[in-house]
Amino acid sequence: MAEWTLDELLQAIRKPLGDFPDALTVDRVHPAAAGDPGSLLCDLTVHDTDRATRWRLTVKDALDDLGDKTLETAALIVRANIEEWWHTRNSEPLVAHMAEQLP
Repeated sequence: MAEWTLDELLQAIRKPLGDFPDALTVDRVHPAAAGDPGSLLCDLTVHDTDRATRWRLTVKDALDDLGDKTLETAALIVRANIEEWWHTRNSEPLVAHMAEQLP
C-alpha cells in the first residue's frame, strides 16, 4: 500500500522538472471507476494560444504498480506517462487513445 495520498502525488507531479510543457497542467488525479481497478485518471488542461481544452488520461494499472514506490518515484512515472502522451499523441494512435477530451 502506498505511503502517500493522491493529493500528495498530484502536488509532486505538478513540481516543475524543466521539460514539462508550460501549456499543460495537471488538475486532478483520481482512481478509475470500478470497471478499471488499479488505473489512475489524470485530468489535464492543455492551453493553446486561443483556448484551453480538458483531457482525461488513463494510466493503466498505475495504482497497482506505484503502491510500493516512493512519492518522488511515483510522480516521475506518472509524469513520464503524461509526457509520452503529450509528445506523441498526434503520431502514435495507441498513445493517443490513452486520453479522452472532456467537455
